[in-house]
Amino acid sequence: MFRHQLFHSSLAAILEPLRPAMMTPEVMRCPDGHFRCVIYGLGPYIADYPEQALLACIVQGWCPKCTAPADDLDSTEAGRRSHVHTDALLNTYSLKILWEDYGIIGNVVPFTARFPWADIHELLCSDLLHQVIKGTFKDHLVTWVGQYLVSVHGSTRAAAIMADIDRRIAAAPPFPGQRHFPEGRGFKQWTGDDSKALMKVYLPAISGHVPPQMVRCLAAFLDINETALEAINVALGQFHMERTNIQLFGAPNGLCSSITESKHIKAVKEPWRRSSHFKALGQMLVTNQRIDKLSASHVDFTSRGLLSNIYLSHLGPSDNALALFSDHNAVQVSGPRILNVVTLAVTREPRYPLQLEALATYLNLPLHSALIRRFLFDQLHPNAPLSGDNVDLNICPTFSSNIHVFHSALATFYAPSDQSGVGGMHHQRIRAAPSWRGSVGRYDCILVEKDSDPNLRGFCGLHAAQHNRKVYPCALVQWFIPIGDHPCEDTGMWMVEPDLDHRGQCVTLIVHLETAVRGVHLLPVYGAAFIMLHAFRAYYINKYADHHIDSRVRLGCCVR
Repeated sequence: MFRHQLFHSSLAAILEPLRPAMMTPEVMRCPDGHFRCVIYGLGPYIADYPEQALLACIVQGWCPKCTAPADDLDSTEAGRRSHVHTDALLNTYSLKILWEDYGIIGNVVPFTARFPWADIHELLCSDLLHQVIKGTFKDHLVTWVGQYLVSVHGSTRAAAIMADIDRRIAAAPPFPGQRHFPEGRGFKQWTGDDSKALMKVYLPAISGHVPPQMVRCLAAFLDINETALEAINVALGQFHMERTNIQLFGAPNGLCSSITESKHIKAVKEPWRRSSHFKALGQMLVTNQRIDKLSASHVDFTSRGLLSNIYLSHLGPSDNALALFSDHNAVQVSGPRILNVVTLAVTREPRYPLQLEALATYLNLPLHSALIRRFLFDQLHPNAPLSGDNVDLNICPTFSSNIHVFHSALATFYAPSDQSGVGGMHHQRIRAAPSWRGSVGRYDCILVEKDSDPNLRGFCGLHAAQHNRKVYPCALVQWFIPIGDHPCEDTGMWMVEPDLDHRGQCVTLIVHLETAVRGVHLLPVYGAAFIMLHAFRAYYINKYADHHIDSRVRLGCCVR
C-alpha cells in the first residue's frame, strides 16, 4: 500500500504547479481569434488494465469505471464509480468490506482527489490496444473460432481448416498501408499493429468455414471499431446487448496505450537492439541523446529552408513526400484540403514502345485505336448527349500520337484520421507494374467517380496519351459490377464480379485520371484452390482497409 500511495503522491506533486490554473481563470486567445476566460483541467488518462487498477485504487479484477462485481461484470445493478461514491462508502464501511464487496482499496487516496473538476474514474479511457484490439479480437474472437472448429470437426480436420484460413490470409493482395502475412496468423508474438492489420483481412478468410452467425458477430465487432460515433449504437446492438454507456466509457480512435507503447519501442527497444547488450543502459542513453540531437537539427534545418524542395529536386515533386515511406506507399501530408486528386508519377517508363499497335503487342493488352478514339470523343465533347461508347466510331477523332506508360500514380484525398496530416490529407501510391519486387505483377484497384452506374473496375495500366499537343493522363481499366443491391448479409461488405461482354471477355475501357478517387482493396471470395487474385469469380470490397473507404465506396466505382 505504501508504494501505491507513493505513486499517487508523486503524480500529485508533479501536477501541483498546474493547480492554480484549475482554480483561477486565465485570459487566453482561442483558435477562433477571440479572447476568453479559461479554466484548465486534467484530461484523459491512457493506461492498460493493471495501471488502471492502480490509478483507480481498486482491487485487481474489478472494473475501474463501475461497481460491477469481478465475477459478474455485466451486472445490471452496478453503478458508476466516482470520488463522491467512494467517499460515502469510506464513511460507512470498514476497509475489509470495501475490499471484498466493492473492490476498493480504502487506505490509498488517488492523486485526482487534490485537484478540482478531476475524477480518476472519468479520466480513465478504455485501453483500445489491450482491451479491444488484442483482448477482444485476438484473445477472444480468434481463439473462439479455433475452439469452435476443434469442437465441431475434431483436431485433425480443424488443423486443416486453420491452415486453409492461413492460406487465405496470405493470399490477400497488397494495399498501401496494409501489412502482408505470408504465414497467415501463425506468428509468435502479436503486437497491436499485427492485430489491427489482421482484423482487416480476417473476415473473408473465415467465411465459409464457420457458421454465418459467427461471421456476422465478427463483422459487427469490426463495425464497432470502424463506424462513426452516431452509428456505434446500431453496430453494438448487433454484437451484444445495447449499451448507451459507450459514449461515457469509450475512447476515440487512436487514443490508447499504443501511443506510449510506440514511445517505449523508440526509447527502449530500438536502442537496446543497437547496443552490445553488455552494460547496455549507458549505450541506450547515448543513442537517445544522438537521436534527439538529430531531430533538433532537422527542425533547425527545416526552419532555415535547407530541406526545401529545391535541395531535393532530384526526387521529383511527387516523390519527395514519399521518399522516406516507400515501403508503406501511404503517408499523411499537409496542404490545402481538397476532396481528391490523382496524378501520374513524375517519370515515365522508358522501355515501352510509343506507338499504339506496338505498345498493345508489347503489353498483350486490348489497347486498340477504337478505345482511344472513343475516350478522346468524351474529352473533347463532355456535354454530348451520347458518350463515346455509344456514338459511331467514324465521328470520333483519329489518333496517331505517342503514348507514354507509367507504373504508378499518386492519389491525394481528404481522409481525416489518425494516419492523416493536420489538414486531414492523405497520400496513397497506386501501382500498375508488370513485376513487383521481383515477383508477379501488381495492379492495384481504384475507385472511379461515375454519375449513375456505381460499378467497380481494375487497373490494366497507366498511360498518358497526346492528341493535338495536349496530354491526357488516363488508365486502361477493367470493369467490375456489384453483385446484388446490398452488401453481403454475413460480412457486411459489398461484393463485385468482373463485367464480361458477350464473348465472355472482361469489359475494358479508358478513363481519365480526374475521375479516379483513390485506391481500394479487393479481397477474393475464396474457393478451395490456391489461385491468383484475377482468377477468382467474385470479390469483397474491403471496407476495413482504412477508416474512410466505406463511405467512398457508396459514392464511386472501383477499378483495377
